[in-house]
Amino acid sequence: MFSILVRRPNFWLCCSFWVVGTLLCCVSAQTTRVSVQGTVLDPTRGPIAGARITASLESRPSTSSAVSDGKGEFSLLLEPGSYALKIAAEGFVEQAQLLSLGTTPLVTREIVLEIAPHLDAVTVSDSGYQLAATSSGTKTLT
Repeated sequence: MFSILVRRPNFWLCCSFWVVGTLLCCVSAQTTRVSVQGTVLDPTRGPIAGARITASLESRPSTSSAVSDGKGEFSLLLEPGSYALKIAAEGFVEQAQLLSLGTTPLVTREIVLEIAPHLDAVTVSDSGYQLAATSSGTKTLT
């Protein structure tokens, strides 16, 4: 039977097309991803290192996140869809953005965070405690 298959070049050609077609179907069935790259900046356009960027797909509970590097840059690899993007850094006001991704392979963002207001509270109350009077004195060597 093997000798019959060897003599039929059309059989091998058909097998080759079948294998290539199967591989192409598998490759096209894979989900394409979009690269979201950006920079997190302060109001003076200085980079913010250590900012946490979180992307939540609206139709799923899962999230993807990244942390900005020393240049304030970050990168996320996401599936197409609508995302809620949250950006947070210590000392800055958290920011939220809506991000809609299609089939474009690369999306860039520049995010400027506002400085958080500094709130300190000091409470002074009278507890009725009184300090004893202190007098000063001088000590001489003998």
